[in-house]
Amino acid sequence: MTSRADRLSQAVQSLESAKSEIESLQQEMQDWYDNMPENLQSSQKAESIQECADNLQTMIDYLDTAISDADNVEFVGMYG
Repeated sequence: MTSRADRLSQAVQSLESAKSEIESLQQEMQDWYDNMPENLQSSQKAESIQECADNLQTMIDYLDTAISDADNVEFVGMYG
């Protein structure tokens, strides 16, 4: 049987993997916006692209918090 601490460690690894993929997506969206001609950066499409990049950044920030909060978790033993 896998310990709770090991299970948490595996979950954190999954979060780190998800964060990496979301960072890649966020960078793609930000690059798309940044490489648009200036006259298009005020268009509805550009606003949607930037909003998507911002929302992805929010997800990254939440994952950072969740990953770092995992260090605060201490499992109680059955006999202690």
